[in-house]
Amino acid sequence: MSSKQTLIITFDSDDDGKTARGFLGTYEFISDEPYNMGIPASFGCGWTVNGEEKSEGYIMAPYYPAVYPDGLNCYYQLQGVPGQRIRLEFLDFDLYSGGDHCPYDELRIHDGSTSADPLIGIYCNRIEGLVLYSTGHEMYLQFRTREGRPSIEPVWGDKVITMSGFKARYTFSDEFVNLGFIVDGEHVQGSECDVRIKSQGESSGVIVSPGFPNSSPSNTTCHYFIDGLIDQDNLEKVVLTFEEAFLPGYLNRCKEGSAYVATYLYGQKATTSRPDHFLCDLELPKMLTSHDPRLTLKYTTNSVQPGAMVGFKAKYQFTMDYAIEGTPANPIASSDCHFIYRSSSDKSGKLNSPRYPSAYPNDITCTYELVAQPYEFIMISFDKFDLEPSPVGDDKCSRDSISSISKIPQQGNTTLDIQMGKYCGTAYPGPIVSEWLTERMILTFSSNSDVTERGFKAKYEFISTLQRFQYCGGNITEGGSGEITPPNYPLKYNTKTVCDWYIYRRNPRAQIKIKFEHFDIEGTMEEGCQGAVLRIYTAEEYKVDYEACGQEAPKQHIISQNGFIRIKYISPSKTYGKTGFKVTWTEVIQEVDSCPWHVCADALLCIPDTAVCNSKEDCFDGSDEFTCATKLSNMSILYIIMGVVILLLVIVLAIICVCVRCSVKKSASRRNSSRKSSSKPSDIQLPMIESDIVYNDRLSKTPMLPKSVSINSSTFSPYDPMLQDGIYKGQQLAPVPDNVFEQSTLSSKYSYNPSLHTSLHRPQSDKYFSSPTHQKYDMDSCLTSL
Repeated sequence: MSSKQTLIITFDSDDDGKTARGFLGTYEFISDEPYNMGIPASFGCGWTVNGEEKSEGYIMAPYYPAVYPDGLNCYYQLQGVPGQRIRLEFLDFDLYSGGDHCPYDELRIHDGSTSADPLIGIYCNRIEGLVLYSTGHEMYLQFRTREGRPSIEPVWGDKVITMSGFKARYTFSDEFVNLGFIVDGEHVQGSECDVRIKSQGESSGVIVSPGFPNSSPSNTTCHYFIDGLIDQDNLEKVVLTFEEAFLPGYLNRCKEGSAYVATYLYGQKATTSRPDHFLCDLELPKMLTSHDPRLTLKYTTNSVQPGAMVGFKAKYQFTMDYAIEGTPANPIASSDCHFIYRSSSDKSGKLNSPRYPSAYPNDITCTYELVAQPYEFIMISFDKFDLEPSPVGDDKCSRDSISSISKIPQQGNTTLDIQMGKYCGTAYPGPIVSEWLTERMILTFSSNSDVTERGFKAKYEFISTLQRFQYCGGNITEGGSGEITPPNYPLKYNTKTVCDWYIYRRNPRAQIKIKFEHFDIEGTMEEGCQGAVLRIYTAEEYKVDYEACGQEAPKQHIISQNGFIRIKYISPSKTYGKTGFKVTWTEVIQEVDSCPWHVCADALLCIPDTAVCNSKEDCFDGSDEFTCATKLSNMSILYIIMGVVILLLVIVLAIICVCVRCSVKKSASRRNSSRKSSSKPSDIQLPMIESDIVYNDRLSKTPMLPKSVSINSSTFSPYDPMLQDGIYKGQQLAPVPDNVFEQSTLSSKYSYNPSLHTSLHRPQSDKYFSSPTHQKYDMDSCLTSL
């Protein structure tokens, strides 16, 4: 395409005798009216467009829609009258790109009359639907092309960039949104009514809709970008409170009403992302809080009826955002880094340092308050840990640190505060478990003004004693020596285990010494005890002297500083398991001059006599087990002798029992023979009478004695108070089976049943019944009597 009214085409051929088919083309004369875009520049490439003369029109790249040439530097100056604004809508945009910053061809657009005014943007590549607005009544465009592009045709989506340039429609008007509604912040250049508000450091202000307190114009869309601080020492969020709102919805659909507000609380782009909420009068919360330093509102009006009021007024406030999961202890004092975690709300959750995984701020103190219910433990286990280390030789974590306190309620609304530990550096702390009856645990994180690191991430759990946690341990006060192992030892230890042993001395002069026979707990002392931990308290009940894990014990021998030692073992719910540990303990006295027990060969310890030759080396030098082989042989001989003596005694007693039994049998036999020879045979035949008799609690038809019978020439009177109608002293007699007694002086079917008699009295007179004379003996009864 020609730039003027004339186009010259020259065709040349050489004289080498070779020819080709040539070319065939078409030409067309077109009107130059579209290219008379305004007042042309006196030299070079440029146009000035006057809004007073022409309120609407088109501007385009030279030679559009043909390919633009290299080396262009053209300007377009659009000038309206004060009170007007300019709308620029690109109908086509097709420039070579070459990269994100448009290094080859570009279109620069400024919000003003020259290239020195604020830049709206730099554009290249292929763009669709680009619409821009000026802030005032002027706009300046600069189009540049360069040489040296790659020969490969650039592609945008599924389209090849043809480098045809651009074509845009401009409009000068005073009916575009009046930007006077912007009280705080500034207009976003290039937009119709977008507003950007930047925090001045926990500042606050007001935003209103266009035209407020009057109604907003129809078919308007404005964005409000409210940006909090985010840097090394600051991280803010936005709290928005609606003070006035006239956003009528339609039925139950906000988007179909006269006006609505779409909210973006996570910093997402309002042009490409789905909003978190659509708000109108039907669903308008009093307060919104962002989850990102940026909160974006998209305010849209549809067709507003004449005389109707649409719009809003809201207050924004920038507050410090620590990016910590938890409930702020004081929501009003937003600068307080104090969060509460209640067992009544959640039994487990996450807590972290401020802004994790980004670096935590300098000079900050954060408090994490965990509130338990009765009979619950609180467990903290760390997933990540990276704090500024203390100087070499400083074991008090004087720089950045995290500490924990257990608060146990006491009488008079007071609490016993127990220091659980203080940690820093990069070594993971072992799992922390609150003391028994702890009401709440306080974690405190603090940083100084020096180096900052990533911080920490941890898991908290409220553990009821009824849950499936394994508890072990207790008070050990007897024995003088012993051993301690975790559950399941020597197999892999279990998860969710808390063990707490207290070992007390018996002798007031003694101390407790422990020795590690085996030690294998996951983790290392350099990297920390993330999975499981063993803590040892040698002086005070709540002051940890050793915190250990790995494959090496902190020391082979540890002696308490007073009369007890405490050993606490913890494995949380996340652990892969090792074999654990085996600890032997002994009550020792270090003043051997007045030792009441056994003195070790090295004269360093005095140990109980029961700890000698117990297969455990309780002395430092192991001398308590040196001579145990000989002693064991002597003891074996003693045991054999004692066994032989006991066996002989048993044999003698057995012989005595047999002899006694034989003597008793012979004596009974002689008495029976004598009685039979002197007795007369009975001349009375007993008549048999059927009657119901109770025998062993059962009714049966059995014979009864008549009212008067003669037995062995003696007669029972019918009026005898002892026996009448088969009744003895008011008790009915039961028949006796034939085999009850082996020998008896009376052959009778009746016998007194003592179970039916309240006095348990049994008659022994021959007038009634004679007792059995035969007694039965056996070896068991004989031995028992002896």
